[in-house]
Amino acid sequence: MEETQRAVHFSFQRRYDNLMEYLEANDQEAATDMLNELNARDSFNHMEDALLNMARYSYHQQYGGSDIELMGYLDRALAYESSDIENARESVYLPDKLIELARNNLFMLQVNTRHYAEALNTYYLSRQSGINVEAFTPVVEQIRRVRGDESSYAVAATTDSNGLWSMLLHKAGLTIHSLGNSVSEIKLWCRRRHQVFEFQDGAEYAIPESWGQCTVQVSGAPNVQFQVEQFKPE
Repeated sequence: MEETQRAVHFSFQRRYDNLMEYLEANDQEAATDMLNELNARDSFNHMEDALLNMARYSYHQQYGGSDIELMGYLDRALAYESSDIENARESVYLPDKLIELARNNLFMLQVNTRHYAEALNTYYLSRQSGINVEAFTPVVEQIRRVRGDESSYAVAATTDSNGLWSMLLHKAGLTIHSLGNSVSEIKLWCRRRHQVFEFQDGAEYAIPESWGQCTVQVSGAPNVQFQVEQFKPE
């Protein structure tokens, strides 16, 4: 089974290679048709799924995908690789060059969208796996300073088709502003504590340091836009 998961079927490889050729030639019509053929396949093993999401990333990067969409494709492409710092050197499915491409581009997208805590995790994984991250070090130093300074910043967010959105928090304070009444619940999944709140527009939350690092999850209607502001509590 393990060897099967690490292989790709001939039909998948042929379509994947064709898609890459069409993208290189900037033949959008042919690339769209080939990506549709890949998406229409009934099933994928882990390696095919990872490569397919890299293909989706490449296509949408070239033809106008949003930063959030591109982050999603890279996250799913890397989902089968180790997220454990100690085992980051052990490539599971993607070739090393693709892992380096995916992590470097994911880091830049996370910085652009102000997903700072997630960007730090990507940086540490890249460095531990042997990827040269020297060019990113000045940005990482700025992100570290932001965590403890008095600044605040907002992150634009949209729930997915299941009505969910989540992000690793960088600062201990947050408030959420919705453009309507379609957000229902906020969950904090912290290293040492879980907490659920009924949504109140503009309510401020200060997370105790003793809770450890936290992920905020927002539940509501699908495709709801809102804004998450992070700040240092008084």
